Amino acid sequence: MADFGSVLNRTTVAYIEYAELSEDKYPTDAWIYNPDLSAVEGVMPRYWKVNADDVFEMTQAEKEAVDAADLTTFKARGKARIDTVMREYIDGKYPPTTLAILNSLYAHALDSGLTNRAAYLDDLHDWFVSLVNQQTTHNTTIDGSTTLEAIEAVVWDFSSFDASDPAVTPVGALAITD
Repeated sequence: MADFGSVLNRTTVAYIEYAELSEDKYPTDAWIYNPDLSAVEGVMPRYWKVNADDVFEMTQAEKEAVDAADLTTFKARGKARIDTVMREYIDGKYPPTTLAILNSLYAHALDSGLTNRAAYLDDLHDWFVSLVNQQTTHNTTIDGSTTLEAIEAVVWDFSSFDASDPAVTPVGALAITD
């Protein structure tokens, strides 16, 4: 009959309260069997350290280093989230093919001296600049955040962009002949 108990991974500090104590499943070079966790009672596992078979709490400096590393990771994820939400918003308003057509029409208008068509299409560029400015503001806020909660609180509110969307279309651009 197999023996059961708790195991703690020496590297990841993953703790399994009820496991089969088997060298095949939990090799003792990687796992501690029935670890004494009294020194870390009430301490989040992310702040645990393992030395041989002993489990103890990190120093304050070590905890701050862990938090800083996590904060850096969360900042990168938060900025990626902001970028993705903006891209999805733009794609919803102006799908890539439509945007490519509008850009082509804009370049043609500039090359051909069609100033009114270019002005019509330039409204879209101004709108994009306002989106990029907001994205930059969000990313700067995330960079300056000191807590995970502050990073998660940075969200897009597209209502002002919905209101200022120039609703430019290829058909509308082609209807302007000068």
